Amino acid sequence: MSRTAVCAALTALALAAPGLRADEGDAAKREEIRKLAEAVRHMKKLPSLRAVTLGFTKVTDAGLAHLAALPALTQLDLTGPFEVFGRLSDAQVLLVGDREVRSDTGLFLRPDVGLADAPQLDVLCVPGGPGVNAAMEDAALLAFLRSQAERATWVTSVCTGALVLGAAGLLRGYRATTHWLSLDLLAPFGATAVRERVVVDRNRVTGGGVTAGIDFGLRLAAELRGERAAKEI
Repeated sequence: MSRTAVCAALTALALAAPGLRADEGDAAKREEIRKLAEAVRHMKKLPSLRAVTLGFTKVTDAGLAHLAALPALTQLDLTGPFEVFGRLSDAQVLLVGDREVRSDTGLFLRPDVGLADAPQLDVLCVPGGPGVNAAMEDAALLAFLRSQAERATWVTSVCTGALVLGAAGLLRGYRATTHWLSLDLLAPFGATAVRERVVVDRNRVTGGGVTAGIDFGLRLAAELRGERAAKEI
């Protein structure tokens, strides 16, 4: 299937289901997500999304960062922001997931806490990677993101992680960015694609492809702790 054909298919899905979300109990909407993931699966050279979630939340006077790890992540999308948040003096960074996972290049990551045990996060962040298809169809993951997003101060992503936010219905009506090869996949989720390295729209912050995750992390650090703290990292 050509990229043009896939984009046409995605647009058709968007028009057919303007409220596109993967709500549990809604079979029709889950089917729309399945079709979208199938279209992505056949697209050549699309950087698939890695199913990893990063969250940052305060615990008493300190900060607690959470990373929810799912299989086949691209580690730099995760470790770039991880390094930035880990250098904030009042932040503790934890990996969140139900089992040990391996990145697309072989790095093993062992979670500190399970998804069900994760506290409410101040910052929710979804990196990208090869797990895009599974993540977009993972009802438990999407429900987790939607639940956390209801009270999170910041809802964010790096690279193709924006597609998972989109599948969860969290980018509708927002400006957003992602890996440049995937920009035209944002519109079907109701987002306005912006070709920039980091995009901030209200409480949504999205970063571009892979290495943009560090710039994303620094921008968010400035929002969280001020420009001076970000520059000291």
